[in-house]
Amino acid sequence: MGILLGVSTLVFLAAGLRMHYEEDISKLVPSSDDSESELAFNSLRVKDKIFLQFVPRNADGEAVLCDCVDSFMESLVAQDSTDRLIADVLYRLDAATALGALDYVLDHLPSFVDTSAYAKFDKRLEAADEAMARNRAAMMADETGSVTQMVTMDPLELRKDILPAEGLTGNGFTLKDGHLFSATGGTALAFLSPVFSYQNSQACETLVGRIERQIQSFADTYPDVRVLVHGAPVRSVGNARAIKKDLLLTIVISLAAILLVLCLSFRSFRMVWQILLPLSYGTAFALAVLFWIKGSMSLMAFGICAVVLGVAISYCLHLLIHHRFVGDVEQLLRDEAKPICLGCLTTVGAFLGLLFTKSELLRDFGIFATLALLGSTFFVLVFLPHFLKPGDTRKNLRILGLVDRINGFPYDRNPLFLSILTVFIIVAIAFSPRVEFDSDLRHIGYDAPEMLEAQALYAAQNFGGLTQRYYAAAGTTLDEALRNHRNVRAVIDSLVTAGEAVSGSDIASLLFVPEDVQRERIAAWQQWWAEGHLDAARKAVSAAARRQGLDPDLFRGFYAMAEMPYEPDNLYESGIIPEGLLSNFVEESGDRYLIFSPVRLREEDRDKVDDAIAAVPHAVVIDPIYYTGNLVDLTHRDFNAALLISSLFVLVVLLLSLRRIWTALLAFLPMALSWYVVQGVMAMTGLEFNLINIVISTFIFGIGVDYSIFVMQGLIAGANGNDDRLLNWHKTAIFFSAFVLIAVIVVLLFARHPAIRSIGYCSLIGMVTTILISYSLQPFLFRWLQRHLHLKAGSR
Repeated sequence: MGILLGVSTLVFLAAGLRMHYEEDISKLVPSSDDSESELAFNSLRVKDKIFLQFVPRNADGEAVLCDCVDSFMESLVAQDSTDRLIADVLYRLDAATALGALDYVLDHLPSFVDTSAYAKFDKRLEAADEAMARNRAAMMADETGSVTQMVTMDPLELRKDILPAEGLTGNGFTLKDGHLFSATGGTALAFLSPVFSYQNSQACETLVGRIERQIQSFADTYPDVRVLVHGAPVRSVGNARAIKKDLLLTIVISLAAILLVLCLSFRSFRMVWQILLPLSYGTAFALAVLFWIKGSMSLMAFGICAVVLGVAISYCLHLLIHHRFVGDVEQLLRDEAKPICLGCLTTVGAFLGLLFTKSELLRDFGIFATLALLGSTFFVLVFLPHFLKPGDTRKNLRILGLVDRINGFPYDRNPLFLSILTVFIIVAIAFSPRVEFDSDLRHIGYDAPEMLEAQALYAAQNFGGLTQRYYAAAGTTLDEALRNHRNVRAVIDSLVTAGEAVSGSDIASLLFVPEDVQRERIAAWQQWWAEGHLDAARKAVSAAARRQGLDPDLFRGFYAMAEMPYEPDNLYESGIIPEGLLSNFVEESGDRYLIFSPVRLREEDRDKVDDAIAAVPHAVVIDPIYYTGNLVDLTHRDFNAALLISSLFVLVVLLLSLRRIWTALLAFLPMALSWYVVQGVMAMTGLEFNLINIVISTFIFGIGVDYSIFVMQGLIAGANGNDDRLLNWHKTAIFFSAFVLIAVIVVLLFARHPAIRSIGYCSLIGMVTTILISYSLQPFLFRWLQRHLHLKAGSR
């Protein structure tokens, strides 16, 4: 037996330690069948960007901002040379980039001129003198020659009617010394696009950790500059860290309290490892089998299972505590083997119902919980008895005396207590249909305070405190995406007009023009100049130049530009726009192109704007959470079906085991009633279910059935004239089991992560309800039915 234990443990540990964990909260919901919405889940750079803000603490910080940004980003890129986690960075636009963009625009100028601009061109001809005066001033102040080149190619300032005032960034950012600054001008900005999606938890942790270490090291070099960071990968890392920390604290604090109380109650420190060994064995078994099946699992599912392990502790306690009363291993197994096996089977049935859902995370939870309970129960019944000493009945009589007094209260014979409990259950059942289900996954994620501060500052300095959302139009070709983009823009413009959106930048329509539209514009360009406007421009420019003391020959390039032949071209493939900037406008994802539209709006209008744009054919809301609402509701319905299947399975198992319909129904009673009570209490207190805490209903099912089975076994033993002490022994084990589980649950209430914390509330309600029903209504109805209907209890 020792060889089997040692070998199996080593095999399970070797496999389980190789498990890969995922922290992606979108695993809660099934994948969408909508090809357009599926793009929102893809590795789009615009969705996965990391935003860095360099904020001066004082005037000294303002003076070194540009140097700080350069040093910081250059160092970060240098560190990335080995593992290549960064696709591109954007924090400055150098002169070469600006000149290259200018040359490209001049070489393809007609393609960027909308036909509506020609009416404005006529007015530019009439204002040639004012334009030339500004040109002369700009040329006199030019130190690099770039402004002079631009003026000589566009003396009439036609560019002002072609390109928008906000420039290529499209977000209202400003440029200082070639660096990107916030719209208010007080904060330097940098944007980082990873090569991976924010769903890649390991890569996110590596890159974000590297950025955080860089921030700490730069705090000494640039003490007057504060660096803030946010973005989807940063949120993913913060979410995962919160889960891990809450999980660790839950296990450590609750186990410490549990083991201390048990050791004091039974005067044995051996109970520590006698409890830890089955749990460790069951966990290793579950991880190993899951690794062999799929190789990875959700970290969130693993965290939830920390509560489920409390059920496994319950089985250990029943065996260990019962041994303290009988002192005989054979007697122990005769009394406990059947109820433990039956409890394990019914609990496993409850968890296996999760396999009928389409949520990968819920399936992970169901499989892991099932395997962990099976492994722990196997250890408890097969290996643990070999570690028990015959005749070991040591107990702390003072503590156990207190437990006996609590258990000895006549819960099932006190009319006042029974009446209050019955009324409470009836009221809760009446309120249960009113419980709400929150389908917004944003409410069960964790946002670190530092990241929230960074987001708020970014919005305040760039968007006036508004929210900026990204939307996209998709197409199999760039031209098709651009045509679909027009429909999206029409809806955005109508929303802005109606006041439901504040503004929507449309740089993409200006820069990326379909080929057929380019040909139309080139024809319009040639026709306009051919209608006598070229001669008029020569006269106006020459006269205005002479009046400003400039040589008219400086502007020969302008005339040549008006006469030269043009052909359509693809700006997206030209390489002119830096990749970090280009991905703000257009991106290729798989076999489709997406054209992006940033929209500024009030947070309270977000859902309305999302729905309006998502209704446009081939439109995409660049937010995976938006598309999870209906999927969450679908998973909720799947879960309700899974609960029904689990309930029927448990009832059938109880019927086959107890062999009496009425005893099976009584054993099923705490489980059924506690579920409705949980719903009713949550409805009365304003608490809502979500995809995390509703999973605990399976836990409530499992523990409710376990407690009722042990109570029922004790009641049947007494009714059949066997040892009537069995019920008291079972209730003692139930008391300590409840203490264990409540200790775990109470610790969960102090978790930082909202999803983990929400588990504690509904678990506590379900636990207390289950215990009270098992201690009162179940024995009361058992004796009442026996006495009035003369029913046989059945055999153990």
